[in-house]
Amino acid sequence: MAQNEALLAQLRPLVSSAPATSSKPDNDAQQHATNQSFSFLTSTPAAASLGVGSSSHANSLAQNTSFIHSQLPALRDIVATLRAHLATLPKKDMAATVDGVQEARHGYIESQSSRALERVGVDATPAPDTEALGRRMGAEETRALEGIVGAMGAQQKHDEDKMEE
Repeated sequence: MAQNEALLAQLRPLVSSAPATSSKPDNDAQQHATNQSFSFLTSTPAAASLGVGSSSHANSLAQNTSFIHSQLPALRDIVATLRAHLATLPKKDMAATVDGVQEARHGYIESQSSRALERVGVDATPAPDTEALGRRMGAEETRALEGIVGAMGAQQKHDEDKMEE
């Protein structure tokens, strides 16, 4: 009890707006007097509207504690009832939920990747009979490549004809 009173005597000067004077000057009281005051916690209009630091709310902590203590048996009963109900619930397959989430994430990544590729000119649309990888080619480039392939095909045909002779 004496320790509590000593602690309260050290804390009261911090909260009061005027520095507290004590009949016995000791080092702790002088040290706390030099510290910044925390009186704004109890003297502001907001603190006054909430009743912080007023004597009318002095027993509120004891009332709240006793109320909470009186509600503990009811809370224990509710928890026991909920545990019984939880045991009767079907087990949810978390693996299927995770797979669904991963599948949705994969679809999102694919769609965003496809959009990014299309922005830089890469054809990302899948075709059923061809592999749709690579960049888009212009008509002139396509004709030039077809000409090269045609020339290579003609050269190969000419080489085959020479071998037959």
